[in-house]
Amino acid sequence: MENSITAETRQIIQQHLSLFLKQDLEALMKLYSEETVIVGYGKTYHGLKEIRTLMNECLKEWFGGDGVYSFDVTFEAFNGHHGYIEIKGSNHVHTIVFGNSDYYVANGKILYEAAGRYAVPKGQD
Repeated sequence: MENSITAETRQIIQQHLSLFLKQDLEALMKLYSEETVIVGYGKTYHGLKEIRTLMNECLKEWFGGDGVYSFDVTFEAFNGHHGYIEIKGSNHVHTIVFGNSDYYVANGKILYEAAGRYAVPKGQD
């Protein structure tokens, strides 16, 4: 049986994915804190201002143009404060052959995320 810390981590990460797909930036930002660090896409983002900019860019990328064609979580694992997901998907810009995020969650907030992806331009997949 899952302990309460693992259950909270699972719930926060699944909420994060749900809010992202709903394009709810304000609710999404409530899952982060000023201490949050996100590493990915060639940069490190610190605090709410930089993370808001990143999330806004990600939402525009995913839902601009014709929008998301597909977004699937293909694997997930949770253990205590740590969570990990793998995704695949496509939108009007590219196909994500493989994407992943590693999370550290505590006290109802995502405090650390490391994200990466292998994507190819649409039409070259």
